[in-house]
Order: sequence, then C-alpha cells, then structure tokens
Amino acid sequence: MLEAMARLHRNFDDFALDAAPMDARWFSAPAHAEAVHPFAERRAPARPIGHAGWAMFFGAMTGAVGGLAMLKAADQVLVMQHSSANLTAMLSASVAHLNLGVGGAHEQALGVAMAAGALVGALFGFLARRLLRIAPRLLFFWLAVPIVWIFVQAVVMSRVAPHLTTSLPIVPLLVGALAFGTCVAIVPPVRARREREEVG
Repeated sequence: MLEAMARLHRNFDDFALDAAPMDARWFSAPAHAEAVHPFAERRAPARPIGHAGWAMFFGAMTGAVGGLAMLKAADQVLVMQHSSANLTAMLSASVAHLNLGVGGAHEQALGVAMAAGALVGALFGFLARRLLRIAPRLLFFWLAVPIVWIFVQAVVMSRVAPHLTTSLPIVPLLVGALAFGTCVAIVPPVRARREREEVG
C-alpha cells in the first residue's frame, strides 16, 4: 500500500515538472492574431454613377422636350376640364412684351419653354446621375419635379409675380410636371468609368 502511494506521488511530481508555468503568455494573443485581418483590406465595390457631363447633356436635351411636353400636357388637361384658360397663349402674351425678335409670339413662347426646360433638366440630370435604371429614375422625377413646381408656384412666384400665382392652374401644371419628369427620366446618363483601385 505504501509502495503504491509512493509511486503515485512520484507520477504526480513528474507531471508537475513537465507542465509549463502559468504566466502572462497564457493570456497573450497568438502570433497570427497580429496579422491584418483578411477582410480589412477589402473595399466596398464602387457604386455605379453616370458621367456628370453626359448626365447634364442628356438632361438638357430631354428637358427641352419636357418643357414642351409640360406645356402641352397642361393645356390638354385644361381642355378636358372645359376651361377657357390656355397656358400657351398666356406664355405667348408674356413673351411678346420681351420683343425677342425671333419668329412670332407663339414660336417664342415654345422656345422659352424649351430653354427653361433645358436648364431645369440639366440640373435634375446632374442630381440624378446615380440613378441609372428607368424605374428608380421615374420614381425620383415623379416625386421631385411636382414638389419643386409647387414650391416655385407657391413661394417664388407669390413674391416675384403674385398675379401669376392666382392665374396659373395648379392641377394641370402638376400633370405637366409629371410629363416633364417622364421625359427626363427615360434617358439615363452614360456610366462613368470606375477608378482603378490602388495597389497597396
């Protein structure tokens, strides 16, 4: 019995000598943990974006067409409402006082509508250059253009030309704003080239 206990004691001493002491190395991070995480160097893929110049160019071209479409769509709604108002005639009378000297008053009114549409279309085209699909573009322009027109008619025109605020019909012009937004939305810009990733 005593011999067995002595043998067990010797085995325990041998195990205690072979075991490594518990020091700070037990709690330190392993060597491979200091290496850079493999996902740290990965960058998120660049979102596609339209070329700014082409976006403004297409916006101006489609905006010019949209200016005419807005005017004609608003007049068509007025006809359906059996209204005596005619926005093209009102614009022609306003442009006649400017004496542009190019064509008749009707042609000048259409030219002003196209020029204003081109300026607004270029601005909207630049702002929406990240929208390259038709559905998101339509949703954006159908929301943004009527909101901007309501602001212009309710706030800007009420201070600059108060008589226009009362004479301009709001609903036909909102329909025209939707027509304008549709024209600008259906032509997406050309995609810009993605920048090359830096090799680190």
